[in-house]
Amino acid sequence: MHTAVSAFFLLFWIHAGSSSNSSSTPIQIKSVGGTAVQALYVKYQPGGGQSFPQMDIFTYVNGVNEAFHITRNTLFKVTFQGAAYNAPQGPLAIQIVVNDYLIIGNKVVPNSAARINYGLGTSIFAVDILNGYYQVDSDVIGIVMPVTRVAYVYLAPGIYSFNVGVRSFQSHGNVDGATVTYELTQSPNANEKTIGTFPLVKTFAK
Repeated sequence: MHTAVSAFFLLFWIHAGSSSNSSSTPIQIKSVGGTAVQALYVKYQPGGGQSFPQMDIFTYVNGVNEAFHITRNTLFKVTFQGAAYNAPQGPLAIQIVVNDYLIIGNKVVPNSAARINYGLGTSIFAVDILNGYYQVDSDVIGIVMPVTRVAYVYLAPGIYSFNVGVRSFQSHGNVDGATVTYELTQSPNANEKTIGTFPLVKTFAK
């Protein structure tokens, strides 16, 4: 699609989400054929931060998840902003997740050992650190640093649950003060099969 996505922004909604850990009902995105739509939603992490022990998969940040029910092809941009702390010499990775699939580049891959099978790297570590990771190399102290993570995914009609996943590779890590913004965009006809190099995701392969 050669037309800039920004040309499709005709409607603009902002919703300040609560800090609850779950959405009881997916947000209904009201789509009208032939009309472009942009919608923005924001969620905030509860105070006090959250600790993440060493794990082989990504676990979720409390309070920043959101669910959506869309009836037309929709481009999602999800932006995480927060503070990260990790034990000395222990990498900490953050990825955006949809329906328990990691959004890495223009692919969605399962949050399981099978994520190594999608051509993103030759090891789980190589896959998980794509988009960047946080690490302090001091043997003595850990340092809190601001972290931003942005992910795009182009989804077919359906119900989708979004989360922010964190993986601490060694010892423990901590995420605090997180804000997550969800931006949804639909073009007037919403029939594009790709947006640049981002394909329309219709199913999630196992």
